[in-house]
Amino acid sequence: MQESTYILEIYEPASTKDVLNSFRSPTPFMGIHTGDRISTAGWGIEPSRGTLRVTAVEHIVLDHGDYATHKCCVFTA
Repeated sequence: MQESTYILEIYEPASTKDVLNSFRSPTPFMGIHTGDRISTAGWGIEPSRGTLRVTAVEHIVLDHGDYATHKCCVFTA
């Protein structure tokens, strides 16, 4: 059986379609909530977006039969 996969997608400010950065892990990410601030420092993207404010979070769980994928979509301003 394959292990579950966790995906964290941070979206461009005011967008529900354009992913600014995506992270994949074999273990869950810490919880992210509306109102949290996310720093883009260290992402290696130019120009740096600075600090983003979380406006909404959507969780998507995909069942692949023998394993699952949990995708957390983080929308920002």
